[in-house]
Formats: sequence, C-alpha cells, structure tokens
Amino acid sequence: AIAALVMGLRGLGAVETYNLVQIGSVALVFPLGVAALAWLITHRRFSRPAAATSAAVAALATPLFPGLPFVEVMVAATPSAVGNGLAGLVAAVVVAALADRRLVPAAALGLVGIGGVHPSAMVTAGVFVLFWWLFEGLWRPVRGRLRDVVVLAGIGVAGVLTLLPQVLTVSEEADDISAFEFQIDADRAATWGKAVTLQVRHVQEWGIRWVLLSLAVLGVIVMLRRLVLWPILLWGGLLVVCVNAMGVFGNWTGGVLRAIGSVYYNDPRRIGVVLAIVVAAAVGVGVGVTVQALAGWLTRLIDPITDPDGRGADMARVAVALAALVGVGSWVVQASPEYAVAAGQNQRWGRMVDDHDLRAFRWLADQPRAYSGVIYTNQDEGSGWMYATDGLPSTARHYLPPGETAPLTTFLFHAMDRAGVDPDVDAALAELGVTYVYISPPNYWGFQKPNEHLLRLEDTPGLVEVYSESQVRIFAVRAAFTEEELAQVTADSPFPPDRRTPLTRASALYGPE
Repeated sequence: AIAALVMGLRGLGAVETYNLVQIGSVALVFPLGVAALAWLITHRRFSRPAAATSAAVAALATPLFPGLPFVEVMVAATPSAVGNGLAGLVAAVVVAALADRRLVPAAALGLVGIGGVHPSAMVTAGVFVLFWWLFEGLWRPVRGRLRDVVVLAGIGVAGVLTLLPQVLTVSEEADDISAFEFQIDADRAATWGKAVTLQVRHVQEWGIRWVLLSLAVLGVIVMLRRLVLWPILLWGGLLVVCVNAMGVFGNWTGGVLRAIGSVYYNDPRRIGVVLAIVVAAAVGVGVGVTVQALAGWLTRLIDPITDPDGRGADMARVAVALAALVGVGSWVVQASPEYAVAAGQNQRWGRMVDDHDLRAFRWLADQPRAYSGVIYTNQDEGSGWMYATDGLPSTARHYLPPGETAPLTTFLFHAMDRAGVDPDVDAALAELGVTYVYISPPNYWGFQKPNEHLLRLEDTPGLVEVYSESQVRIFAVRAAFTEEELAQVTADSPFPPDRRTPLTRASALYGPE
C-alpha cells in the first residue's frame, strides 16, 4: 500500500519504487518490532525508565546485526523481513489488549496485517505470545487466567479466520515448502556454535559480533535475576529449530522440528532473523536495565534535603539513558555503512539486470506479439524483471526453477536448442505460446551452472536471432511469426546479430557497444 502511494505521488516505476520501499520499510519495522519485544520483556518486572531505556536501546541497536535488515535486503526477502520484523510489535499489542480491551481490534488487525505480508510472521507473533503466556501470563495473569485465555484466543481466531483463504492456499503447498533443504556439511558442535553466534547463511560473511553477544548475555543475567524466563526459553526453542535446520537430528525430534521449521522453509537464515530479534531485545534489556540501575545508584548520592522534589534523580535517569543511546548510536554510525555497502552495492551492482537488459526490455516491448504470448527466460539470470519494468509476460519471475508446477517450462529449459528439430519441443513452445526467447547470462547464484541448452541457440532451426548486444540475446520463435513479421522484427532491431560492429545504426542512438 505504501509502495502504491509512493508510485502515485512521485511517478516512479515499479522497480525504483520497490527498491526505495524495501529499504525504507525494513529500516522502520525492525527497530519497532525489537523495541516492542524489549518492552514486552521488561514492562511488568522493571521500572518504567528501565523499560523505556531498554526499548530505545534495542531499537537503536538493530543495525548492528547484519541480519536486521541488511542480509534480508541483500537476498530481497522483503515480505518475510517486514512481517517478522513487526512480529514483536504485534505480540506486544496482543498482550497489551489483556489490560485494555479497546486494543483487541488493533491486535487482531495486526495479526492480519503481518500474516497477509508473509504467513510465517503470524506464526512468529503467535509463538512470542505463546511463550509469554506459558511462562509469564499463566502464572501472573492480567485479569484472571480464564479471561486472559478468552481474549488471546479471540484475537487469534479473528486473525486466522480473516486470513483463512490464504492459510488454506499455503497449506496446499505445505509439501513443497517443507521440501526445502539448507543443511550444511558440519558436525553437531559446529551447528550449535553457528546458531548461538548467529552465524547462519549469508550472515556469517560478517563474522561473529562478540560485543553484541556479550551485551545479550548481560541481558540474560538481568532477566534471570528478575525471573523473566520466557524470553530465554523462547530463544532456546528457536535455537534448537535453527540447529535442526542446519543438520537434522537423527531421532523422532528431527522430524518434529522440521515440521515446525517448515514455516520458515527450514532455512537457518530465516530462523536466524527471529533469533536475532530476540537477541537484539536482550541487548536492549541488558544495557537499559544496567544504566538505569546506575542512575539509581547516582540518585542515592543526591542529598534529599537539597533536592526534595527528586528532580536530580529524574535528571540522572535521563542523563544515563541519553549516554547509552549516544554510545549505541555512535557504534551504529561506524558499523552499519559496512553492512549496507556489502548487502547493497557489492552484492547486486551489475550482477543481474544492467543497462543492456533495460534497453532490450524497452525494445522488445514495442515488437509484434510481445504481449500476445509469453517470453521464455532463464530463471537463473533474473530476466523476469522485464515483467516489472515493462509488463512483458515472462515465463520465469523467480530465480528457482518451477519444477513440477510447470512441466513444459522445465522441459524447455533442457531442450530449447532442439526447437525446429524435435516435435516435442515445438509442441511445448506452441502450447505455452512462446513468441520470444530472452537470454542474458551470467547466472546470479553460484550454485546455478551454465545451461548449454540456452547458451547455444544461434543455429537452432526453430529460432531466429533478432537482437544481440553484449550479453543479451533475443530470439523469435519461427513458428509464431509470419516471414513478413520476422523480417519486420529483424529490420527494427538496433543490434542485429549479423552486424555487431560500432558502425551499426544502434551506435548513433546509444553510443558504441
């Protein structure tokens, strides 16, 4: 909704708007969600200044965790990041609704909101509330155990029922989702170590943040001292699920934990995001409660006779809170640019869609039959962005192969070079309605190997090469056009394959290749 508003007000394209909103949204939701979780941990057992300072420090510390949000930006997991980033805030509103029933509609809508962005986020918020209730609310109810249970159940049912069509749709894909594998070649001790230090996929490229982990340990000590156990148990549960995702346990617990982890595709990186949220909240609690304890010690040095109204105590609490925030903020200013550059420029710049692709998209959008059929693209190369930039109907809009859900597309992935020779290939092209084939190497991910069936199409009888600039190759499917149309497309090409020299008329339009 925000992206649509930005597009309308600024007149930007879909891709530019997405990039801006992606970065802006995750920059907002993680501090909000972590701060709310820190408040949820502290608001019942600690003073209001301690709770406020903990929430503020936790929010400010989130950029110190590479997974909050830089890795999620790097891998473009925006729906998951936004939804799970707000899970702590929604959980806090749900718990607050126990004391103030006017918040019940907001709590239910919060579940609907994050669940609509990504289904796993609703589960994350539910797990936060479940652990709080089992190990805190059940023993210290807000308005009585029965009343609290009724309110919590009502909020949950309202959220689930509202999103029931989406829940049912996702449940139909449960087998595909649970089939994802992200296990690593490491012994059990190593997987435990990686999970505890948050060294999951991609995040490990930045190394271990020992100071942050030490502050989180301080937060654990603070929580143990006040017997706030549910966040520690929550962290322990997530830790076990994360370890199992990296290497499945050999007994029956492995299957159970995989079923739980399937909500997050059994991806250690996605589970690691939720783990990092809990750890970041613990950092806020450790620093916030400690500095306010220091403020309490300072107030005892103030002579009550000279300060009968307690203004010195208030000033001391504000001073130590500001000092903590300034210190964390300075740390963020020094550390976060490194994460941002690595996640943004170094990971993306020139790796998928560049000026050659954008120029080819625009040209293809003006050609005959570009919109009357589909344009076959190699999903490994990211060319599916043509759908977002120019509305071109590409066959692949994600980097993973479609597999069993699109058998004809998968078949052509391994047989396109037999077009015009193999009747099965021609039949698949006709049934899919393929009019053009768009190839633009290299692949994005290292595990995606070059596909010779798509890189050697110049001499394929069933295809006609009509565009060739730098890495971009565009072929027209011969059977989809008349000879006159093929001649028109070839004549209109600013980069005809038979005249790839700086003297083509394209150089006058775009400069030398």
